[in-house]
Amino acid sequence: MSTEDNEVSGNNGLKDQVMALKWIKNNIKYFGGNPESITLTGISAGGASVHYHYLSPLSRGLFHKGLSQSGTVIQNWALVKHPLSKAQTVARNLHCPTNSTKEMVACLKKTDAKKVILSMTKLYNYFESIPFVIFGPVIEKGNNPFLPEHPYKMLKDGNVYDLPWIAANVKDEGLFPTACRYLHDD
Repeated sequence: MSTEDNEVSGNNGLKDQVMALKWIKNNIKYFGGNPESITLTGISAGGASVHYHYLSPLSRGLFHKGLSQSGTVIQNWALVKHPLSKAQTVARNLHCPTNSTKEMVACLKKTDAKKVILSMTKLYNYFESIPFVIFGPVIEKGNNPFLPEHPYKMLKDGNVYDLPWIAANVKDEGLFPTACRYLHDD
């Protein structure tokens, strides 16, 4: 979730990955690993996460190569559009104020987690949400962002971590949600 300001800047999952990468970089030697040869790999949303680390200034120097399978930053589901509007919709559904992001977030924090999740499902759009992403990566404003600009612009401008990267496709990726969509058709 993102409020497009410093209340909830967004990209918390990706920032958690940065923290994990820092821990790996500092501790891999104690497990027989090489801190100068760290490889990231992921499938689907995980593949897009790998690709995002190539763009993020927070990930610089923490890994050395990557493999993305069926997921990159330029896929339509890999960047959340209108994150504040989505957060406000969730808040309104839960009778939280939306005029101030500070008040909105305070109210959401006090709300039962199950109610928040049920409210989020009302935002789900099958074609925009594959792989089931309602709140995901966002362009951040402010200091020390994980993603300072639109991924397409960063790629176009060459603002990418220049390291080996393999992008591949898994043959039946996306089959499950497609099958679920038609499961109950007569």
